[in-house]
Amino acid sequence: RVARVAKRVIARIASPRSTSAQDNIEMPYALALVPFVASATSEHRRGPSRDVARRARGSVGVARGASSDTTAAETSGRAFIVYTKPGCCLCDGLFEKLDAVTSSREATSADADADALRGFVVVKRDVSTNAEWADAYADVVPMLFVRDDDGVEREVRRPTPKTSAARLGADLDAFVRRHRRAATGQPASPSWVVVSAPPDLGGMPRQ
Repeated sequence: RVARVAKRVIARIASPRSTSAQDNIEMPYALALVPFVASATSEHRRGPSRDVARRARGSVGVARGASSDTTAAETSGRAFIVYTKPGCCLCDGLFEKLDAVTSSREATSADADADALRGFVVVKRDVSTNAEWADAYADVVPMLFVRDDDGVEREVRRPTPKTSAARLGADLDAFVRRHRRAATGQPASPSWVVVSAPPDLGGMPRQ
C-alpha cells in the first residue's frame, strides 16, 4: 500500500498536465504526503526494530541456535558451549578451566555412569561472527551453556575468576546429574543426610 501511494504522489508531482481544477485541489495534499510516505517507506525497508527482533528470538536461559556454517560436532552431542569474543580475558580463563575439566575426566574416568561429565567437549561460539549471538551476548560474555544427550542447551551460572578447575568440574557434574534426574522423574539428591543412629564416639562419654 505504501508503494502504491508513493507512486501516485510522485506521478502527480512529475506530471506536466496537472493543470485541471481537480489537480490543483489535490496537489497540496499530495505534496503534504511526501514526508510521511518517505518515512513509511524507509521503515518498511529497515524491518522491525532491534528490540522487537530480540524479543521475538526466544526466552532467556536457552542458548541461541548455532549458525548455518557450524559442524555437526558443534551442534549435537555433549558439550560445554561458551559464547566468547576476541580480547575477552574472562573467556580465556574459563576455557583453560573447561579444558582441564574435560581432559582430567577423559584420563581418569572409565565408567561413563560414574562420571556425569565423561564425553563432554568444549565448543566456542565467537559472537563477532554471528549477528544474532552478538545481539544476545556481546555485552555479557563469557556465557556458559551445557548441552547433554537431550540436545537442550541450558545456561549455567558463570563461575568467578577465582573458581578452581576442580570446583568448576564438581559444579558442572552436579548440574548435569540434577537435570538428568529431572528428565527421568527421579527425585533430586538431598543436600543433607539424616542419621538415624548416633555416631560411635570411640568410648568417649556422651553429653
